[in-house]
Amino acid sequence: YTFGASDVFGGGSSLVAPYWRQSADCYANPADLITKGSPPTFVDEALFNWTGKHPQNCASQTITDWFIAGQAPSTPDGWYQPIRVCTTDGLLATPDIPASLTTVKTFVVYPPGYPGNLKDKNSPQPPTQNCQLFTETTPPTLSLTQKVEADGSVLITATATDDEAVKEVDFFLDGATRAVQDTQAPYTFAVTGKSGSTHTVIVQAYDYNPANAPAAQTISITFP
Repeated sequence: YTFGASDVFGGGSSLVAPYWRQSADCYANPADLITKGSPPTFVDEALFNWTGKHPQNCASQTITDWFIAGQAPSTPDGWYQPIRVCTTDGLLATPDIPASLTTVKTFVVYPPGYPGNLKDKNSPQPPTQNCQLFTETTPPTLSLTQKVEADGSVLITATATDDEAVKEVDFFLDGATRAVQDTQAPYTFAVTGKSGSTHTVIVQAYDYNPANAPAAQTISITFP
């Protein structure tokens, strides 16, 4: 069968005629075409497969999907969160904890109802209790040693321990009311004196709970 002009422009009974007519009209009048600018650009994005958001530290649990440029999710998944904890016991650090005794660790915070068998066994759950630095009830312990130095002075070394952290060690020489404080181990104090003189040093170790009594010991030094 050979198409004629009548077939192309709607004449005759051909079934394809209407489609030819539409094509011819569009070709003759291109302004009638509906245009919406350039076609969109598509980009592929890696997303966290449980939330559909940007993965933070879970590359092993991602999927890739296609989005129109500029419309891909940009919100982090929020599962991997940095949390400030105490270095002494790993519990939540309250604002009054000294910065030197805290660190920031990343924990996985799963949404409610997340299957337990799918949780990452290598990623610990975040702590739910506050650091016990100011509330623990175990007082510190203390031991003392002394050593004669090359210059003739005597060096007192205090070994202080605590189940949380030692705050400071104070040295009181010969009944002094004002202490020489040491806040970093090793806790040491040098005593000098004349030959034949005797000196007494009271040493006290404190932790961060003011309700706990300090550990205290006394040491005497006699210079030959």
